[in-house]
Amino acid sequence: MTWKCSLAGIPYGGGKGGVACDPLELSMTERERLTRTYAARVAPIVGEWLDVPAPDVNTGAPEMVWFMDTISKLRGRLEPGVVTGKPISIWGSKGRTAATGVGVATCIKELLKSVGADVNGARIIVQGFGNVGTFCAKTMVEAGAVVVGISDVTGGYYCPKGIDVEKAIAHVTNHPKKLLEGYTQDGMEKVSGEDILLVEAEVLAPCALEGAINGKNAGKLNVKYIVEGANGPITPEGDAILDERGIIVVPDFLANSGGVIGSYFEWVQNLNGFFWTEEEYNNRLIPIMTDNFYRVWNYAKKNEVKMRRAAFLVAIKRVADAVKMRGTFL
Repeated sequence: MTWKCSLAGIPYGGGKGGVACDPLELSMTERERLTRTYAARVAPIVGEWLDVPAPDVNTGAPEMVWFMDTISKLRGRLEPGVVTGKPISIWGSKGRTAATGVGVATCIKELLKSVGADVNGARIIVQGFGNVGTFCAKTMVEAGAVVVGISDVTGGYYCPKGIDVEKAIAHVTNHPKKLLEGYTQDGMEKVSGEDILLVEAEVLAPCALEGAINGKNAGKLNVKYIVEGANGPITPEGDAILDERGIIVVPDFLANSGGVIGSYFEWVQNLNGFFWTEEEYNNRLIPIMTDNFYRVWNYAKKNEVKMRRAAFLVAIKRVADAVKMRGTFL
């Protein structure tokens, strides 16, 4: 998160925290109690100018509202900027929900342009059909690409003519557990979650959990490019194999930084009590994602290093420069 924030060029530090549990086994009431208890325990170390949490795996707008409400009641004042990812109706920001997926899609589009490939008709596999995956898939279809494969914990769904992404999103929205389970369309084949990664396509966007691409399957992938939507979806062993095969990888803390940039936008709006339209939001987000992509792309080409190393070097230098400028206070 430190390197992601640095690479994004936003004034955040970086950190992660959470609760180890299986949210699918919890009722809504249990989720609320768990979230509020967690918020109360970390209350001394969070604040609008201290530490600002945001949603990640298995959390969303409801949890962020409970978190904000708990902190506000404990402190006896409304503190909306203590957390981001809130619903629009309660100090949220239009565009925030889609930000990570839109950011991943922006990197896919710019990568294809950079290698001289046509976005229109490009075949995309999106592993994971949660918040990131759905908006990535939706944005790519709007750009003219063909999403041939999607997946979630219930398995993979493959259609060479293209998944009807809007229909799939509607299915997930109406599913009791927000899953693809039971989704069908003409020409579609149900495969395993592992096999969907092996489908032939131009781009694979792993938007689920870490370690999906590893030493066992990296040599079997049938794609030219990988854009990491999840955090750490490729293991070091898998990365080495992909490198040998010449598969270009856009690293996670560049590709999925749309979420933290979106959180920064929401925080800024909360501090000012002034909200943007979704168009204004995206008009700020997409140029930042595009600029950051080319900053890393150009560095990689100039210094003849892979995208992941280039991203680390650019991000680390920003942090090192800031530390040097601040000096030492004992």
